[in-house]
Amino acid sequence: MKEILKKIKADTILSAVLCIILGVVLLLYTEQMTDLLCKLLAAVLIVMGVAHMIIYFTDRMGNKFRLIGGVVVLLLGVWIFINPRIIINLIPAIIGAILFLHGVEDLCLAIQAKQAEGSAWISCLILAIVNLAIGILLIVKAFEAAQIAFKLIGIALIYDGISDIWIVSRAVKAAKQMEQDLNAIDTEGKEL
Repeated sequence: MKEILKKIKADTILSAVLCIILGVVLLLYTEQMTDLLCKLLAAVLIVMGVAHMIIYFTDRMGNKFRLIGGVVVLLLGVWIFINPRIIINLIPAIIGAILFLHGVEDLCLAIQAKQAEGSAWISCLILAIVNLAIGILLIVKAFEAAQIAFKLIGIALIYDGISDIWIVSRAVKAAKQMEQDLNAIDTEGKEL
């Protein structure tokens, strides 16, 4: 279980840091960043897709969803890199879908934290639900004013990255506590 959590933690933290960086850049340079944003988004998607595929092939208990998701995200990244101008209006929907998937992953981690009897599972659950809601909002509002949508994407990416890091840290802490509780040795003391 410890190795699985390490892999999940590394993958999620890398993804979260990339989301935070992309969100900050998007908030600061909204107008100037359309082409560059498309290429940057494509590069992030390609890296995420490759990372998911590597994790699938190096994990003995590989999750087929991770492989399929990795291939889809990789192909989407390559397509965006080749056709950046065509998809400017699709970016909010794409980011919304990614944030929705992150919300689903966060929801799974919150459930794992609850099963491990972690104390922070409720806050993890709330953060996961907010991520799901932001993802859905971006998908629904994808074709409205691009300027507002891009600022919302920046804020959503920053939130997603920060919440992912926090949720993973809580899930790992709960798992470590559960492991310590399982490995604890009960003894009876003798009074001398």
